[in-house]
Amino acid sequence: AQEWTIDRYIGFVTRIVFWIGVAFEMPLVIAFLARAGIVSGQQLLGFWRHAIVIIAIVAAAITPTVDPVNMTLVMAPLLVLYFGSVAIAFAIYKPRAPRDFSTEDFIPDEYKDHDE
Repeated sequence: AQEWTIDRYIGFVTRIVFWIGVAFEMPLVIAFLARAGIVSGQQLLGFWRHAIVIIAIVAAAITPTVDPVNMTLVMAPLLVLYFGSVAIAFAIYKPRAPRDFSTEDFIPDEYKDHDE
């Protein structure tokens, strides 16, 4: 067995805590995107199968060991956070107002006909 030095241990713990912390920011990112009208709860709910696969890959990358038990221990909270984020997105989604792309908006004042 390999001996753990203090430098290796601190590096290992720091990496694990950092990446799990980044993953736990998912609800904040989804809430921001929903509030901006970029994604809706309905879209996220329709994407749940893909989300499970992506979360499994992320959990496998974050997990320090190769056993499925540790991967599941990382994956389960991420799934709860994803589906909690979907609920938040349903609550705060604001659809973007349709834009009016009339030509009046794009013509600078100096080129407009002022006789009207």
